[in-house]
Amino acid sequence: MAAAVRALDAVATGAGLPAVLPPLVVLHGDDAFLAWHVLALLRERLCPDEADRDWAWREFDGAGEIDPRDVFDEAATVPMFASATRAAVVRNADGFVSANREALERLAAAEPRPGRGVVLLEVRTFPATTRLAKAVAVRGLVVETSLPAKADLATWLRRWAQSRHGIDLQPATAQRLVERLGTDLGQADRALARLAAATPPADRARPLPPESVDAIAGMQPFLHTVLEAHCTGCGLCLPPCPVDCIELRLTADDAPAPPPDAAERVRLRARWDAHEARIARR
Repeated sequence: MAAAVRALDAVATGAGLPAVLPPLVVLHGDDAFLAWHVLALLRERLCPDEADRDWAWREFDGAGEIDPRDVFDEAATVPMFASATRAAVVRNADGFVSANREALERLAAAEPRPGRGVVLLEVRTFPATTRLAKAVAVRGLVVETSLPAKADLATWLRRWAQSRHGIDLQPATAQRLVERLGTDLGQADRALARLAAATPPADRARPLPPESVDAIAGMQPFLHTVLEAHCTGCGLCLPPCPVDCIELRLTADDAPAPPPDAAERVRLRARWDAHEARIARR
């Protein structure tokens, strides 16, 4: 019985996907980013020529009414003069699976034949105890598109940034992205695309430091603002501000602020020490 393929590994390196796909492939999970990229990877394998995809790759929406004969006939049709393999893809296929379980069990148990197409099902759940799941595990292919609970996302993001966006990240840079964006891979991918666009070609020769992501991915969970009551006019907030919205002005009488008294100096020193401690913990 073949083990399920992790989409997180497959989309980054192609690991686990066989060279020849079986008649039935099931993608199950809840991560839309991983599901989309797995389907894109399978489409490239089945239809390497983009000109063939209009007729060889057909998608059905399982949320609506589907005639199962259309799905199975699409995959069973053998192309006469093309190298592409036909694929019938059913998105949101949980209801389709429930209504056509016996036919899918027969398809999963079928021997692969040269030129025969593939049925791909995208479902949220796929219990391993069902007869269909057991049949697919023997001769089909199961791809888990949920994010593993203990996935090393920082390492994965470094690999993804290099292979898809052409930039190298320091380990701390990838970890900061995970801390800022969490497990939303789609949002992380968009942040990496923006980071790649903002990085000059000369700077891509070395791994990017953590501060390079602050203006790209730092604003979603954290709101930076100036606390006017504590502002001393030092100007240290200006360089890191990513949106250039801070303007320093003199007081109404154009006189500089008076120097802080002893109590104020103690309070300012405490705030500075707290700031340095936060930096040290990163």
